[in-house]
Amino acid sequence: MKKMLGIVVVLAWSATALADWGYPLKWDQFDNPDPHGRKIESWWSSWGHGQLVADDFLCTQAGWLNEIRVQGANDAFNLGARVFIYADVPATAEEESHPGALLKFWNLGNADPGDPHKIGWWDAGNGEFRINLPEDDWFYQEGSVANPIVYWVGVQPKHDIFGFEKFYWSYRDNLHNDNPNPPDIHNLDDAVVGNTDGSGNWQHLGAYYVEDWFNGNHWQFGTYTGLLPDGWRSVDMEFQVYGTPEPASLALLALGGLVLLRRR
Repeated sequence: MKKMLGIVVVLAWSATALADWGYPLKWDQFDNPDPHGRKIESWWSSWGHGQLVADDFLCTQAGWLNEIRVQGANDAFNLGARVFIYADVPATAEEESHPGALLKFWNLGNADPGDPHKIGWWDAGNGEFRINLPEDDWFYQEGSVANPIVYWVGVQPKHDIFGFEKFYWSYRDNLHNDNPNPPDIHNLDDAVVGNTDGSGNWQHLGAYYVEDWFNGNHWQFGTYTGLLPDGWRSVDMEFQVYGTPEPASLALLALGGLVLLRRR
């Protein structure tokens, strides 16, 4: 009975410790700490306009997805966020990969500042916005090192339908105007933009360099179909995915705690 009680206590302690320490980072595309860098304008991913920006990430450890963080800036108070998780349609010789079947969807309001779990969308400062998902509605990711699985995450800010309240999602590659050949820090395939109602095809996001003596040389943001055109640069979005390990990992953590209890 004491052993069983010890296991229950340690398992409870393990789950609490994960919550207290913060969820483990499962995918990282935060490269630009500057919240004022180049960003996609909010109408590219807008609840009011019905469009969605999404980017792909890789899962090499099965477990629960419970938090999304995005890098960007907003002009005014946001009403919340909608988050989409899609399966992957692999790339072919004629087409970049893109989202497939919708696997999970959340419609979240703003987090309550007084809630320690802050379920919903909230501004963490320094251009970082966090979307904490409710514990009873997490998404379980499949995948392992031997069999990694690609997913797509779409983040759609819920501002007013007229677009006066804006959120700007940062590119991963900053594409500075004075640098015609920025370093390639691209991960997986390009981000995409599409319609949340499923109509139409996904458009891939990219950028091309414009030599303009009047406005100054700069990178022009745009979309393409098929494969990345010659002279274009790939575009990734800045985001992070957090999650908890699969139950087996929690059991190992609990066993470690039992060893400590036994030594005491």
